[in-house]
Amino acid sequence: MITSYAVPRGDAVPATLQPYTPKLRPRQQAILEFVYTYTQQAGHPPSLREIGDAVGMTSTSVINYNVKQLIRWHFLKQAEGKSRSILLAPAGYHAIDQATPEEIQADRLRLVIENRRLIERCQTLEARCRELLRSAAS
Repeated sequence: MITSYAVPRGDAVPATLQPYTPKLRPRQQAILEFVYTYTQQAGHPPSLREIGDAVGMTSTSVINYNVKQLIRWHFLKQAEGKSRSILLAPAGYHAIDQATPEEIQADRLRLVIENRRLIERCQTLEARCRELLRSAAS
């Protein structure tokens, strides 16, 4: 979910703020998909040049503009003063229909807990079956 809000210019303060969901242009969508894929494959974020090469942008200022726009809209995040620090923010993962790392970790934890419960249940049923077999044999 994007946390940006549309606020009118000027001195007027709105009674309620309306959520603002920007419409991504195809190249911005491609940037998000490339950052995700590149980071998954290479194990580190791409450079601005690599992003530009991947999405067909040759001007670093145009690449930088689009990346800054995606950061402002909370689709990407970047550490200040660090190169190769452009990463997807949660809204970026959702924009390309991917789960965030936190969501994946939560699912893994849920599956581990469910797996342990199933193992315990199987062990209980196995013990009960052995008891029934022993009592039937006697």
